Amino acid sequence: MQIDDVHALLTECAQQDLTHLATMVAPGALTLLQVEPEDSFEIVRAGIAQQSQPIILALPEHGPALSCDEHFARLAEVPAPPIVGIVVPDSRLEALAPLAHQYGMHLFPSLELVLTTDAALRSRAVLPGGASQSTPGVRLTGASSPVALDPDAGTETSPSGQSPSFQNQKPMSGYMPGALEPEDASRFPAGETLLPKTILSPSSAPGQTQKRRLPGLVPRTKLALLALVSMITLVLFTFLCSVLVASPSATLVEPPTTTFVGTLAFGSSGQLDPLGTRGLNDVITLTLQQLPAVPAAKAGYAWLLPDRSDDQTPPLLLGTLSSTRGRTVLLTYRSPSHQNLLAQYSRFLVTEEDAANPPITPSLDSTTWRLLGAIPDTPTPGDEQHYSLLSHLRHLLASDPELQHIGLSGGLALWLSRNTEKLLEWSSAARDDWASGTHTGLLRRQVIRILDYLDGTAYVGRDTPAGTPILVDPKAGRIGLLQMDPNQALPSYLAHISLHLSGLINAPGHEASQQQIATSVDRQLQAIAVLMHHIRQDAVQLVSMSDTQLRQAKALSLLDEMLTSANTAYVGQQDPTTGLVQGGVTWIQGQLQRLAVVPIRAVTPPQR
Repeated sequence: MQIDDVHALLTECAQQDLTHLATMVAPGALTLLQVEPEDSFEIVRAGIAQQSQPIILALPEHGPALSCDEHFARLAEVPAPPIVGIVVPDSRLEALAPLAHQYGMHLFPSLELVLTTDAALRSRAVLPGGASQSTPGVRLTGASSPVALDPDAGTETSPSGQSPSFQNQKPMSGYMPGALEPEDASRFPAGETLLPKTILSPSSAPGQTQKRRLPGLVPRTKLALLALVSMITLVLFTFLCSVLVASPSATLVEPPTTTFVGTLAFGSSGQLDPLGTRGLNDVITLTLQQLPAVPAAKAGYAWLLPDRSDDQTPPLLLGTLSSTRGRTVLLTYRSPSHQNLLAQYSRFLVTEEDAANPPITPSLDSTTWRLLGAIPDTPTPGDEQHYSLLSHLRHLLASDPELQHIGLSGGLALWLSRNTEKLLEWSSAARDDWASGTHTGLLRRQVIRILDYLDGTAYVGRDTPAGTPILVDPKAGRIGLLQMDPNQALPSYLAHISLHLSGLINAPGHEASQQQIATSVDRQLQAIAVLMHHIRQDAVQLVSMSDTQLRQAKALSLLDEMLTSANTAYVGQQDPTTGLVQGGVTWIQGQLQRLAVVPIRAVTPPQR
């Protein structure tokens, strides 16, 4: 990424007739970030965060940065500094304009148009005359008159009654008007706004050296045509904006931007299939603060969508929503077949469509979209596995590749819970066997099973007498609950879950609430590991005892300790002050499920 001061860059540029641009912005007041094709979105976001002055972004012809909805959503959440405009090549303008409009950003076909259409700067600047706006630090050194709206004519006029200069025009959310070619009309349905062709940089004048190539600069002679076309386009959009009474500090009010309105959460019914994943993540709970008003004869349809890269899984209709005023909207969907929805779906959409004819699939027309949400799927920079937040959630809750490889369905949380429950079951049975006074062989077998699950079948031989058989299902016991070797091929359940929690809080797009949950769960995992090590120590002593020793009081004491530790590890411990149960694998499983949440945002529909 190349970072330049706009004033210095224009001063250095020897391109013909561009010196007037350097007078429009004070030195050090505006920064240009020129994105390189190889720059990732994380690099761009980090570059923005390091700046203190308002920014103009210039995108290359190709590159991963700002290439999807999630990038624009995360860019809109950056608190400072403000982004005055984004210069976009012609080849990307059509694809990015809807995203920019959705998140209230401004696209320009050239850097010169950003500067000469100074309303984009005026709304965030210190205007001539000293009237301070929302972001101090940018000063326009060229005079310009504030714009007022003539309600009768439907056009903008200056206080003198004359037509406003091109410098005073309001930037449109989504894109800025440029030169429209006749063939553009055939590419858009009737009634939709035409996207401008990008205005390309001219070559340097003969015999003149071009010291720096600026993104999309145009010669001044084209501005008259640009002004005419842009003024016509602005008339079509004036009803989107309101203008304050003309004064030196008047600002233009932009259309509302996307806002957070609720969440979609994945849950489990508990009707589990012992050999599969049905009953996991088969319940969807939608919670919304409110819904935008739905016109008569229309209805809001809630859809669960597959991953962006999945073109095989059909969208799933969750239900129909009704508009509300200031109250919570709840919708619960339960999969009739108890399908593991998180394994295939990661996005959410509400469309506004004909109520009399419910759609089979959501409309592709973005003007019908009202609510959007997605679990971020951007790979973590530097991660060799290219895991994203979505990847970590699925490994924990839906399906883990290493478990699949050994024939186990479901996520890591499921098998941590199942195997810890077995520890409690076998510890209780061993304690009962001692109390019954029956043959010690059954008691010994229960203790061996406990070690099989704690160590894993590959390492349990270290803790049992030579020749001791494996007494558990080889697949279920293949991975141990405890890490027996720092370099073991398959990490233990406790270690593996901790790794994915660490990956989750470092993945792009994670929420602060998710980080808090992950941190709390990781702390409890450490506590459970201590309890399981105590269980292992007791089990190792018991399995080495003779039959006579197993009938003595010392064996009973070890069995009692083992049962108490197994019970605490699985169900947690009651807080004597609050009476609430804290910790334990059952609590951890519930907390991990809380991570599977899709934040939902309202989309301001574009005017048609």
